[in-house]
Amino acid sequence: MSTAWFIRSFKQYVGLSPARYIQSLRIVNAQRLLERTKYSIGEVSEIVGYDNPLYFSRVFKKETGLSPAQYRKAERAGEQPSDSQEEDACTPNIDKNRNS
Repeated sequence: MSTAWFIRSFKQYVGLSPARYIQSLRIVNAQRLLERTKYSIGEVSEIVGYDNPLYFSRVFKKETGLSPAQYRKAERAGEQPSDSQEEDACTPNIDKNRNS
């Protein structure tokens, strides 16, 4: 299987290139961690696979329209923050995002 064939087939099936798909999974995982844990932005960045928290914040804001801190504040407004941190990274349900 050639790389070009894989990318073309993947994009046809999923609707995103493999790189964009992985990025979207990372952002969805980051959103869930920001909503449900007390991990710092740097820790969330590292957990979801970004070595540079500043780059993570830039990508997160581009995808969601909010910085990670703004997102956490908006999501937790009116909610009781959890006292415990989730140990497992969250896995997104990709079927919600597919148009097929």
